[in-house]
Amino acid sequence: MPRKVFFLLCLIVLCSNVISGISENLLAIRIVRFLSISIYFLLFLKYRTQKCKWLLAALILIVTSDFFMLFFEISFNAAIVSVTKGTAYLCLIMYIKNRIDFKKINTRIYYVLAPLILINFYSLYKIICYIQTGPTYYFPTLVIVFHGLSLIFSCFFAGINNFLKNTRASLYFSILVFSFALSDLIVIPAYFMEFKSFYLWERIFYVIALIFIMEHATITTKNYSLNL
Repeated sequence: MPRKVFFLLCLIVLCSNVISGISENLLAIRIVRFLSISIYFLLFLKYRTQKCKWLLAALILIVTSDFFMLFFEISFNAAIVSVTKGTAYLCLIMYIKNRIDFKKINTRIYYVLAPLILINFYSLYKIICYIQTGPTYYFPTLVIVFHGLSLIFSCFFAGINNFLKNTRASLYFSILVFSFALSDLIVIPAYFMEFKSFYLWERIFYVIALIFIMEHATITTKNYSLNL
């Protein structure tokens, strides 16, 4: 796909998501979300230049998650959304973990990351407490923990990989992982606390993640070409 065509498509998808986010119409947001991931999933299948089975598995799971999100108010579907999204983060970890040489990591990095991870664990605990005591339907605690931990560790692996390699491929992977994570985190106050203005930022980060999953997947191992 020519870069100009890809850029135009990204612009259309971004504008559609921004409009749906501004509208604060939950059904419109979910429909546009599902259509967006479906478009990029098809592009991924057609134009990827690397054999990324774990990346493909992650995308399939995210598509599945976004489909069930259309009916999120049904408790069973809500659990499926979190389980499939959490499993998608595990697939992203599997995709990157064998590329990381942990022996090369300076121990000082662990001292820097440890407080950040603890903060994330505490945030996850507060989220669980709010959701379980808030004015919402029953949501299994184990599902929330699984989703949250997989999100935290996928960010950890992506950050470590980019720190060690500092290539375009590693940077793009970090951007897509952190953007998916931010999207998931921002939607919590938007939905459960009814801060509806947050939907706009959730949509923006989600589209950024979709764009960079394509950019990362289409980089060739020889010259990091981005010709789609």
